[in-house]
Amino acid sequence: MSVKQIAGKWRSVTDFGRRCFYCLARVTWLLSRTPFRRTCRDQIKRLSVYLGWAYPRHEALLPKVNIDDAFPSIVPCRLMAPLAVDGNVSLLELWCINQIVAQSNPLRLFEIGTFDGRTSLNMIANASAEARLWTLDLPPEDVERTAFRLNEGEKAFVLKPKAGERFSSSGYEGRITQIYCDSGVYAPGELKGTVDLILVDGSHTFDYVMSDTRLALELMRDKGVIVWHDYDGDWPDVTRALNLLRVQNALLGAMRSVRGTTLVYAHVKKKEAPCRQIRAS
Repeated sequence: MSVKQIAGKWRSVTDFGRRCFYCLARVTWLLSRTPFRRTCRDQIKRLSVYLGWAYPRHEALLPKVNIDDAFPSIVPCRLMAPLAVDGNVSLLELWCINQIVAQSNPLRLFEIGTFDGRTSLNMIANASAEARLWTLDLPPEDVERTAFRLNEGEKAFVLKPKAGERFSSSGYEGRITQIYCDSGVYAPGELKGTVDLILVDGSHTFDYVMSDTRLALELMRDKGVIVWHDYDGDWPDVTRALNLLRVQNALLGAMRSVRGTTLVYAHVKKKEAPCRQIRAS
């Protein structure tokens, strides 16, 4: 090996060592703060790319539509609690959800994943005065005994002081029913087949997205709208699950991803398409 080759190899080893030292120091600092905040997760991803490690992603295969095509006719809507915190949908995503509610005029709404109640508040504020909303959230005491595995990063969103804090004392709380239950074992009871619009934004693991979608179809009337959050974003299992659901279930063939957001929506008509079994695999 020539002197030039040895020098080149030494520079390569030194450069990688320098990168590793920098990343170790950076990750230590990040973990000393709040490791599951979105900004920290984004920095950890960038560090993995910096070291040459591929971050796992799944190709977004659902058809994409522009905002103008998804909502060709804009209707007035109320935008409640516009300031977002980590774990909330973006302001644009919130506006899209409000447009779907205002344009579809649902009387019964159901949300999987309450968190702080920001989307609950906005959905009920944009529904008619006769509408009711049920929102389901995992009790903090059940965070270690769930039906399916949770991502470690999700547990921080479960271990909060109070679910639905944003709609408490809002004037809309009388039209919202808070349900504390693991969505993986929730039995809809009298709500089965009665809901017009469902937002799926609970756990982001593959098994939960599949299970929550089955629950959404069980809750839905003969026709209605399902909205999913976090497709083609920070949670690759959501992308993988929704890609598969569109192929496996004829009812979900109309799924569309809204460009510029992580939202997916589908207008579902149960009587117009046979339903094939959805396998959580």
